[in-house]
Amino acid sequence: MRDRAFVVLTRAAGILVLVFLLTPLVVVAGASVNPGSFLTFPPTGISLRWYEAILSDRAWLSSFQLSLWLTAVATPVATVLGTFAGYAITRWEYPGRGALALFMLSPLMVAEVLMGLAFLYYLTAFRLVGSVTGLLAAYVLVGVPYVARTVAASLETLDPDLEVAAESLGASRWRRLRTVVLPHVLPGVLAGATFTAVLAFGELAITLFIAGPSTTTLAMRIYTNVQFAANPSVAAAATVVIVLAVVAVLALERSGLATRGQQIGRTRT
Repeated sequence: MRDRAFVVLTRAAGILVLVFLLTPLVVVAGASVNPGSFLTFPPTGISLRWYEAILSDRAWLSSFQLSLWLTAVATPVATVLGTFAGYAITRWEYPGRGALALFMLSPLMVAEVLMGLAFLYYLTAFRLVGSVTGLLAAYVLVGVPYVARTVAASLETLDPDLEVAAESLGASRWRRLRTVVLPHVLPGVLAGATFTAVLAFGELAITLFIAGPSTTTLAMRIYTNVQFAANPSVAAAATVVIVLAVVAVLALERSGLATRGQQIGRTRT
């Protein structure tokens, strides 16, 4: 009887969490098809006029292209740096290792407003405030710890004896990394890359401190329009972002890269 009650409560809690997460998305998507000029839900009708509006507006397209470019560049750079950092804090012994591991938690420990202020002072010294380079540097630096932590968590489950065995069989360090370590940590790498991509595409708090008139990202464009022109075009832009994120996650899941990586690692070891 208790087991059945536990199952019922667990399922009910899961449904409540799912409803809590999906409700805002449904409201945004519903408001985006409202034919009127105000953000209302439920919509008074069905119209795609606001999607046409943002797709024909040069300002919206420019912000979308900038955010997409920053995401496309910041994600692989942060992923590579974070992967090596995760390996360094897990496998190497050196002074300051604990401090580096603590630094990798900084995005979770420090408020984004404080990080934005820090980036403002730092980038001002290099005259990069309001530039694409400054935004890219900030997104990479914020994304690296996420990748490093997920990679480090994956490495904690990898038996070091497998690397020792590969070395005893004559495998070079590069080959050990490529055939033993990387396949095993691939799920962590992909998870960190996903976090970085989502962060770079939707970052707002830090961007408000260091962006300029010519570097208005999509998140900033949405934020500005909500303040000064709260029409359904904002909901339409947000819905496009949601759809792209869902498609990316589904594509990653269906590709089976993470699963194949672990299978390759087990086969080779």
